[in-house]
Amino acid sequence: MDTDSLNWYALKTSSLNRTEDFLRPLCSDIYVPLAAAKHPSGKSILRPLIPKVMFVETSQKQVETFERLAKEKLSPEWLKILRMPAFDIIEPIPAKQMHLFRLLTADDGTRCQVFNKTTLSHGSRVRVTGGVFEGYEGYVQRIERNRHVVVKIDGICCIALPFIHPDLLMTI
Repeated sequence: MDTDSLNWYALKTSSLNRTEDFLRPLCSDIYVPLAAAKHPSGKSILRPLIPKVMFVETSQKQVETFERLAKEKLSPEWLKILRMPAFDIIEPIPAKQMHLFRLLTADDGTRCQVFNKTTLSHGSRVRVTGGVFEGYEGYVQRIERNRHVVVKIDGICCIALPFIHPDLLMTI
């Protein structure tokens, strides 16, 4: 594994399990966010939160090698590095965003509801001023009739934060 300047990158693949097995010895860390779901049989199962997407912590040189190996059919599955949409370049996911994403997609599926703070209207930019999410910035968005604080991870997804009391939010 190349340890020069480790960063997080998002990969899209045809098989998360086989790709993870292939990349595990080549990466510092691999993260596949999972969410609980009900199987048609009624049994609870874990499914990928973002279908066919995984996150790897490695060097940019190594990530480019993964994609080259896939193109040359030397990896077990098809894979592609997700790029910044506007520029089509491989850009690492900032560590702060990845930390937040992992925190939010850990084992708890609750989502943030922002209650009764009149200064927090749809689209308001906010910063969390306390608690485990202190320092993160996002915007207020209505989701299923409730106001949530949403944080965007460029080119990948948006995530709604778990409950944050309005007193811990500051309009920016």
